[in-house]
Amino acid sequence: MSVPRTFFLSLGLATLLELSLLLSLPAAEPGHAASAATLVSATAQDTTGLPAAGMLDPDFVPDIGLGDEGIPFDNALRRGILIQPDDKILIGGYGLTRLHPDGKRDTNFISGIPKSNEFVTEFFFVTDITLDTQGRILVCGTFPSVHDIARQGIARLHPDGQLDESFDPGKLIEGGIVKTLAVQTNGQILIAGTFTSVGGLSRRGIARLNEEGTHDTSFDPLAGATPTFINSILIQEDGALLVSGPFTALNALIRLKADGTPDSSFSIPVFLSVASSPRGSMYTALQRDGRIIAAGDFVNAGASLRGEKRPGLARFYASDEPFFPPSFVSDSMRRLPEGQSSFRISGAPRFRIVTEAASRLDPPDWTPIRTNIMGKTALTLFDNAASLYPNRFYRLVSP
Repeated sequence: MSVPRTFFLSLGLATLLELSLLLSLPAAEPGHAASAATLVSATAQDTTGLPAAGMLDPDFVPDIGLGDEGIPFDNALRRGILIQPDDKILIGGYGLTRLHPDGKRDTNFISGIPKSNEFVTEFFFVTDITLDTQGRILVCGTFPSVHDIARQGIARLHPDGQLDESFDPGKLIEGGIVKTLAVQTNGQILIAGTFTSVGGLSRRGIARLNEEGTHDTSFDPLAGATPTFINSILIQEDGALLVSGPFTALNALIRLKADGTPDSSFSIPVFLSVASSPRGSMYTALQRDGRIIAAGDFVNAGASLRGEKRPGLARFYASDEPFFPPSFVSDSMRRLPEGQSSFRISGAPRFRIVTEAASRLDPPDWTPIRTNIMGKTALTLFDNAASLYPNRFYRLVSP
């Protein structure tokens, strides 16, 4: 579960006094500018003696052991972990298990995914986990069954771990496995991996399923390309798809539009190994500001064969615009004739910003009033509820 963050200033050394950047709207004459952005103390917390960032949490002792179900064994399983909205932790790898937030095993959750065959000569793994739009659990990997019902490496589970028997797309997939998956906002499911066909149609390691598990035959983004497999697929805030894999001799990270067509605005990076041979981006992740983190077995990355030295980890911009934190546009606050307020905000393109308002600060009563995906220009926002209060405060939060 992501933790909202405000953009704040920190003062002091041993004791930190966090000050949120707020926009304050005091009572003003209609049509006249209110005060500009003002630093107002929203919270003050003495953090002396608190654990330093990066220290081990001694209170979290996972109720699993080496060789137990849910232990990720190799590099292909790094993404097999998911924090549910209720803070329970799903762990993929050697089977699938779920923990409570304190690390204790959730004994009510039984996934039914086998860890090995009957003779313990072959082990099965869960390589990725995600939730669909209805909160059901989607898993993929090398397993052949769930609760003794045949499933070819992809399944959907109910929240208690029971198999959703109405969903069985694995029987359509041939030539390899599904390594990773992602769910679009309309409920359709993107799958990627080493497979070569879906439902008898050629697919180069990436395909899309409808919510009920049927093949969306209209989606074929890599037709004519020759990747050997797809390592990861991510969905950006605007619906664009980031896909990593050895598509050509040099290019290993591309961006597609939501419909699967190539995004020509994205400069395809080049990754090189120690021997200056092309290598792939193995894993990708999105920062909150939309920038792209790529990890893999490369030492150079950039826009050309020369590139820049990057020891297996590099970051890329998601747009042509440089990143800058969200902010209120100076002197943009107005109280309108009817008592409402208006102001402008700016931020990096593709960055999601939640604007919150409060009528008091002691104690604060912050309430979200707008959520916006920023573009290349500033946005003008209106707060009709401002007419109900003599004072009004605003802040910007990154979810």
